[in-house]
Amino acid sequence: GDHLRGAARASPLLSFGGGGRGGVGAGRGGGERVAGMTDPASSNSVAYKQARETLDVAYEIAKILNTGLDRETVSIIIGLCENGANPQALAAVVEELRREGAALEAASTQS
Repeated sequence: GDHLRGAARASPLLSFGGGGRGGVGAGRGGGERVAGMTDPASSNSVAYKQARETLDVAYEIAKILNTGLDRETVSIIIGLCENGANPQALAAVVEELRREGAALEAASTQS
């Protein structure tokens, strides 16, 4: 809905928290990526809280649906959709990457 659209409207993914590129969770020393945030210094802002809440909800839905997507991937997908990517095409890409990953894993165990 509109809540998801508003969360990732600006630049798609910026790092919050610790230095560097950041990572999935702030608890591991990296910052957390939150779609739509343009000012990392404003971590207390309403926009940050809304984007964080949107990501939390989307990630919980992804877990309930057993998508296997981690929090960072969900954030990236939200950002891509908000910037015009076709959701069905993204789903097809994720499925294809999983198939290729499984095939590579199977091939490496046979070697």
